[in-house]
Amino acid sequence: MTTKAGIVVGLIALGCGGDAPKPQLHLTVHDKKLVISGSGFSHKLECVQLSLIGLPAPALVELGMPECSDGAFDDFAWRFDRVGCANPSKQRDIVVLGVGDLNKVPVASASGKIAWDDKCGLAEYCGAIGQPPCPTGCLEGAEAFGTCQHCGKEGQVICDNNKCDGDLRPDFQNGITICTDLCGHAQGSPCVDTTPNCAGHPPVLTLPQRACKTVKTKSGGGTFDVFACYDGSRLPNQGGQCLCQPDGTGAGGSCGTDSSPTNGNDPAAGTCTHDEFKDCP
Repeated sequence: MTTKAGIVVGLIALGCGGDAPKPQLHLTVHDKKLVISGSGFSHKLECVQLSLIGLPAPALVELGMPECSDGAFDDFAWRFDRVGCANPSKQRDIVVLGVGDLNKVPVASASGKIAWDDKCGLAEYCGAIGQPPCPTGCLEGAEAFGTCQHCGKEGQVICDNNKCDGDLRPDFQNGITICTDLCGHAQGSPCVDTTPNCAGHPPVLTLPQRACKTVKTKSGGGTFDVFACYDGSRLPNQGGQCLCQPDGTGAGGSCGTDSSPTNGNDPAAGTCTHDEFKDCP
């Protein structure tokens, strides 16, 4: 283990005995750059594949193949950015691996330390649509089943701010909360002509929709369902099929939401019954 310009640099060589030089890597760690040099590899132009291990995710980062001369290369630079942590307060051990072109296994490695803490993510490897979330969450969309996905529109996962686009409502389906217009409204409610059971001029629902459902966590552990109807529709007085009904009594006035109990300690929690009107002007 050696030190260069105040930066910890490790050097490890793996190889067989004999007179041939052993493959070696040398690593210098800068704030947002790794600089790698090597020698003792094959005499091909691209003599070694460099990879990085030691970060929480991804487990293995391909750094590329430097151009070599006589089995050696100097100052191969790999630049990176962190997301979620402007000034990391800790350090993390990393290792650069060199994979030779013949046996496809690491033949040399070099170790070092990188400024990194629990909130750090590696830019371009987390947070985008289709990627795993960064430690601080998704940079685009919202997380569902371990990846960042588009959010807010019909059939898409609810966004991280618990919001859906326009008049879409949150609804728990198949293990995730999505945004939809297919729940929460009584027969006769205004609708768009692409909605099932929507007809007339102006278009209205010809059949009632089921109440939308979300899931809340109880203070003592466990979960319970919360049902809701919207825009002048209300929950049934008794559970049954949990279909939204017109607010014929006018009890809800101009309130936007009729909700079942949202307190997990309420005896009626988890049932499709009216508890309170919300979103009132």
